[in-house]
Amino acid sequence: MSTTFILLLLMTFMVIGEPITLATGERILTTEYDKEMVINCEEPNFFLAVTSNYSTEHKDRKWEFTCGLTSHIRVSEHRSRCSWSGYINQYERDLNEACGRRSGFIEGIRSIYKDYYGDRRWSFYCCYNDDYTISRCKTTDQLNKYQGRLNYRFQDGYVLRGVSSVHNNNYKDRIFTFEVCSLDYVYPD
Repeated sequence: MSTTFILLLLMTFMVIGEPITLATGERILTTEYDKEMVINCEEPNFFLAVTSNYSTEHKDRKWEFTCGLTSHIRVSEHRSRCSWSGYINQYERDLNEACGRRSGFIEGIRSIYKDYYGDRRWSFYCCYNDDYTISRCKTTDQLNKYQGRLNYRFQDGYVLRGVSSVHNNNYKDRIFTFEVCSLDYVYPD
């Protein structure tokens, strides 16, 4: 198969929102404008990268999430305990969510869009596993400008722990920051 054909095939799948599994085992999950989105990396995978582009026509963002394994995180033998939060924010209000407790991390994101507001409400799939502890947490700088591209790649060994965003009604958009933490395996004594 030619490289051009493979590239066209990948672009076709991305437009219709189907998950793509790369040869590396990474999965790319995309969303559509103005639609509900449910993204879940599914254990033992983590978010590796997040990109987003804004459409002035739709007053919404299309998201692309890359999920996969990271070489610096040992896969736990035990299944994580995970659950969806309720919707954290109201339309046109700020968002500030972190998975609490010592070992909490985000493995999924759910969002609903309301055209009247040109905005989304957000819910997070928080996971906990006693085999891990969180450390070296840091908050990113602003990841985008209003109506600008968001492009973030996680440092190897780091996971998404929190999401914050500020809404601006004039732009009908949000500026995002992430809280990212090192996920460390706890070796038994």
